Amino acid sequence: MLTDEELAIYELAFHLKCSASYIKYEMPYEEFIKWHLYFDLRPVDWRDDSRFMKILQSLGVKESGDKIFESLAKIKQSAIERNEMIKSLKASVMYKHLLGAVGGTKLKLLEEL
Repeated sequence: MLTDEELAIYELAFHLKCSASYIKYEMPYEEFIKWHLYFDLRPVDWRDDSRFMKILQSLGVKESGDKIFESLAKIKQSAIERNEMIKSLKASVMYKHLLGAVGGTKLKLLEEL
């Protein structure tokens, strides 16, 4: 029987196509955590689900992809949360002060988001 930790290691090894011992003994813990966060935001089969959704839509399915596929729903939700976070930052007093600071024009990248 695998522990939860071992299950996570083997799952990540499977998706990254590497050995479980590499992940367990050589991969930094920070990278291990970031891979799990990545797969939470971008589920493994989301590209396949997106392609299949386009096929379904070409056959006349009107439902949106996030209503049919959980992977696409996760991606849509993370995009919504990201946009809300950016809007919140832009509305903050701190952001207005940063724009007024010397060199604040470099923050134009945020305005493009």
